[in-house]
Amino acid sequence: MLWLAILITVVASTASSIGKALQKQATLGLPRFSRDPKVLRQYLACPTWLAGVATDVAGGVIQVAAFALAPVSVVQPVSGVGLVGLSLYSHAVLGERLSRWDWAAAALAAAGTLVLGATSGGEAGGPGADAPSPLRMLGVLGGMAAMLAVMLAAPARQAQGAKGRRARPTGAALGLQAGACFGLSAGACKTGFTLAAAWGPAAAALGLAASLALSSTGFALQTLGLKDGATVVVCTSAAVGAMLSGVGVGMLVLGERLPAGRGAAAARLAGWLAVGAGVAGLSAGERGGALAVAAAARRWRWAVPPAARRWAERRAATLPETASQASLAAPSHARPE
Repeated sequence: MLWLAILITVVASTASSIGKALQKQATLGLPRFSRDPKVLRQYLACPTWLAGVATDVAGGVIQVAAFALAPVSVVQPVSGVGLVGLSLYSHAVLGERLSRWDWAAAALAAAGTLVLGATSGGEAGGPGADAPSPLRMLGVLGGMAAMLAVMLAAPARQAQGAKGRRARPTGAALGLQAGACFGLSAGACKTGFTLAAAWGPAAAALGLAASLALSSTGFALQTLGLKDGATVVVCTSAAVGAMLSGVGVGMLVLGERLPAGRGAAAARLAGWLAVGAGVAGLSAGERGGALAVAAAARRWRWAVPPAARRWAERRAATLPETASQASLAAPSHARPE
């Protein structure tokens, strides 16, 4: 069943990624997303944006089936592979050329997905062993939702406190917030299904309602990020945020565990890292990866091998720069207003 869940997740996340690309294309000719009725009417009158939202939502609906079949801590990280599907779609349908770096990153993410599937079963204690009580599940999930609410409210407080300036969250911050919403949405959906066994269908309905609310918040944040920031930055941040929050919900709320054997547990961790690294590498591109390695070398020189430092410096200097990668090269204090 896990392999079926992984297949469903890949299809669903690919649809969501294509939907995000369509939304980004549409926002180029639209004002910044807000609750202003005039702005909302412009978005609702844009066929490309509506098609992107519909495709994105359809992917999310399809993925609900995966949450019913497999652990959230496996399904949510695999959802990042949707960017691989988007790249293959762009290559096969749109005729875009993929570099060797892109193919390598896609292969790494795919390999991580296969490793996650291969480590299915064998969780410590067996399925359902020592499952958390319903009250604990609700308490931990509520605490994580409260932390998310604080994170969402922080930029507004900063903006109100700034005299004569209106600070806006960066595309990366909005992507992380959107990803956290998507991860908690998955957790709420799975929690509802789990509690339905004890509390009846009403628990599943409440879980789906909470999941819909969180997903809607994530879509709004994502739209803001796509308007103000680069697609690769927003999508990568969203994938990382969704992966971290999904694994956290699975482990802390639903009592999901690593496989019992040390080798299988190490393989599960390696699978998570491979998916995350592959998705990040695919999104950032080769120059973005080189800039990230160069930035890490400047901060933690002891942790980056000399060969990696030389490669990063050489590739960052020779590859063409894109707008989405400029922020990686800029110092952390030099941020646009």
